Amino acid sequence: MKKFRCYFFCILSFLLFSPQILSASNSKVDIFIGVLAKRSPEQCLQQWQPLAEYLNKNVTGSNFIIVPLGFKKIDTAVAEKSVDFVLSNPAIYVNLEKKFRVTRIVTMENRLLGAHSSQFGGVLFTKSNRRDIRTVANLKGKDFMAVSPTSFGGWLTSWRYLEKKGIDPHSHFKKFDFGYSHDAVVRAVQQEKVDAGAIRSGILELMALEGKIDLQDFYVIDDKRDSTNSAFMHTTRLYPEWAFAMPDPAVSVAEVAAIIEQDMAMVAKVLQLVNSAFFGLFQKVESPTRAVNLWVLKQ
Repeated sequence: MKKFRCYFFCILSFLLFSPQILSASNSKVDIFIGVLAKRSPEQCLQQWQPLAEYLNKNVTGSNFIIVPLGFKKIDTAVAEKSVDFVLSNPAIYVNLEKKFRVTRIVTMENRLLGAHSSQFGGVLFTKSNRRDIRTVANLKGKDFMAVSPTSFGGWLTSWRYLEKKGIDPHSHFKKFDFGYSHDAVVRAVQQEKVDAGAIRSGILELMALEGKIDLQDFYVIDDKRDSTNSAFMHTTRLYPEWAFAMPDPAVSVAEVAAIIEQDMAMVAKVLQLVNSAFFGLFQKVESPTRAVNLWVLKQ
C-alpha cells in the first residue's frame, strides 16, 4: 500500500498538470479524499464529487471517494488515517502539518462568477437595514456569530482584523457564538438572530447565485473589493487558498524517484514537466532523481 500511495502521490500531482496521464496500478484501491465541509456535507459532495469522478476516469485501478468532514472531525479523520488525502483551509492545514506531518501537494484555485482566484479572505457583514452597524467599532455590544474556532476565512482572519481595530471579541461582543457552517452564519444574520457575522469571501456571492439570498439584503463592513481588484467582497487582507495534502506520506524523494524510474512513460512525463516553462530552468534536467527533487522544492 505504501508503494501505491507513493506512486499515486506522483500520479495525482502530475495529473493536475496533464490530464492525459493514466495510472499503471493493477489492483483497484479505494482512495478516500477528506474535504472540509465548510457549508454542509451535502453541498460538499455536490461541489467535490466531480473531482472524484474525474480521477476515477483518468486514474485506472482506483476508486476515489469524497468524505465530507466537519470542522470538529477533520483532525480525527487524519489521526485515525481514515482518509488518504485531505483538502482544508490554511489554518487547519498548518495544524495538520504540525501534528500529523501532512504534506501539501497543491494550492486550490477558486473559480466563481467567471473569476479565478488563489486567494481568499474574511467577511464581516450585517443586514443592509442595520444603519447602526457600518464600521468595525459599531460591533461593540452586538450579538455576533462566526463559523468555527478553526475556520480560517470564517473566523481567524476576521479575528485578527478585529483585534487590529481594537475589538476584543470575548469582551466587546454582547454575545458570541459559532454556527459551524458558513450557511448557518448567513441564515442567522438574515433572520436577525444575531446582529453581525463572519464568513469567508465568496460565500455571499455563491449563495446569491444559488438563489438562497439576495445580496442587496446584506452589508459588508470595510469591503476592500475595489482596492484589491478582487471579484469577491472581503473585509480582511487576502490569504492563500485551501491546500490539497497527503497525511504523512512517509516516503523520501529517493523512493519517489525509484518508483518513477520503473515506468519509462512516467519518467518522460516528469522530465517533460520540470523542463517546461513552468519551472523556468536554465539547464536541461535529464536525471529522474534530480527532476523529482526540483519538483518537490517547487511545491
